Amino acid sequence: MTAPRRSRKRLWRIIAFVVAIGLLATLTLRGRMPSGPDVFSALRHAEIGWIAVAAGMQALSMGAFAAQQRALLQAWGVRFPLGRAMSVTLARSAISISLPAGAAVSAAYALRRAG
Repeated sequence: MTAPRRSRKRLWRIIAFVVAIGLLATLTLRGRMPSGPDVFSALRHAEIGWIAVAAGMQALSMGAFAAQQRALLQAWGVRFPLGRAMSVTLARSAISISLPAGAAVSAAYALRRAG
C-alpha cells in the first residue's frame, strides 16, 4: 500500500472514530443537557465582565499548566518549546474531558508528542 493511500485510510479511520464518539455522546447526553436556545439565553443575560474574567483566568491556567509540562520535560532533557507545550496542553485538556479514561489517554498523547 502506498503512503498516500495509507494516510487516507488513517484519516477515514479518525473521522469514523470522531463521528462514532459524537453519536455516542449525543445519544448518552440527550435530555440531560440544556438546549441551544437555553444556552444562548443564559449567555445573553450574563455579565460580559465576568465572562471576560473567566476566559482570562482559564487562559492563565492553561498557560501555567503548559509551563509546568515544559519545565518537567526540560528537566529530563527534552527540548519542548513553549508554543508546542501550549498546543499539547490544549489538546490534552480536550482529550481528558471528552474521552472515557481521558486523563490516561491525554498523558499518553503528551508523551508521544513530546518525544
